[in-house]
Amino acid sequence: MLQNDLSYNIPLSPYSRIFYTEWKLNPHSSDYNIVFDQELEGEVDTLKISDALERLVLENILLNSHIENKNESLHWIKNNEIYKLEFAENPLEHDLIVSFIEAPFNLEGGPLYRFILIKNENNKYRFISVFHHIIIDGASFDYFVNEISNYYNKGAYKKSFSITDQISQVSDLSQNQLLQLELNKEKSKSFWKERLSEIESVDLKFLKGIYGYNATGFKSLNFSSESKFPIKKIKSIKQIRFN
Repeated sequence: MLQNDLSYNIPLSPYSRIFYTEWKLNPHSSDYNIVFDQELEGEVDTLKISDALERLVLENILLNSHIENKNESLHWIKNNEIYKLEFAENPLEHDLIVSFIEAPFNLEGGPLYRFILIKNENNKYRFISVFHHIIIDGASFDYFVNEISNYYNKGAYKKSFSITDQISQVSDLSQNQLLQLELNKEKSKSFWKERLSEIESVDLKFLKGIYGYNATGFKSLNFSSESKFPIKKIKSIKQIRFN
């Protein structure tokens, strides 16, 4: 198993904390799964692509991390293992692929990614990568594919930024965001208080069929097919517009 011995403890940025909070509210949700689904054609060396993906994860700290929560202090720490590429010799049924894509991630356990290569007919393959949004976004797709190509085609390829450099950069970014959040907290509160002062309150009673709540806030999640607003109907809601 490929692995490096350098440990780290990086505070979460305010941006990453949003995803963590959403996950704590509903750990079984797959709403923040980012999926890259590609077709490959030609001869693919499965051992070589598996090795390329292991090296990719090994040399990118956020890919190789999960969250540790110690007394509400949230930090990135290194995963205990690197997930290997899954390989299917034959095409998979649609339901199995959906299950692979929609399986939730454990942000406090990791890893927060998974890969599968499916061999189809006529020398074609389907390569599916699934990540939690907390470690990657859609805009990173081109970079991600380019990096896989580099690791696959160049046996000696290494990421230009060392693990030590990445730890320093991510730590600095997180600390800077936390500082800016603290410095601008009162200013932001005043801004929104002024902007929202004349806006009518929003009645969220329509959520009652989904969330159990009381006067102090939400207390439990109750997604079920018997709810007034079952999950299929809620999934069709893309946004709520406010005046």
